[in-house]
Amino acid sequence: MPKTPSKGSKSSDSGDAGGSDDKFKLSNNRFISISSFRGRLKVDIREYYVNDEGKRLPGKKGISLSLDEWKKLKDYVDDIDGALKKLDSDASESDDE
Repeated sequence: MPKTPSKGSKSSDSGDAGGSDDKFKLSNNRFISISSFRGRLKVDIREYYVNDEGKRLPGKKGISLSLDEWKKLKDYVDDIDGALKKLDSDASESDDE
């Protein structure tokens, strides 16, 4: 999938998502970032908000995955895509009735 400014692009502008060079934009206010907490790497998927001064800051909504959890999530991508296609197909068939 090609990277676009609104989906999947890497951001190095500190105003985009709190100042890290390892941030990837999912949507206007959602980013994936790589961080280290207590010496362990984490993959964070988080919503951001813009404060009164115009600075983008991390919000409360989000999840932090360990590297093992991240690898497991990646292993499930094909299964999740298949389940989504099946549900989408089932929904389309019920709309036709």
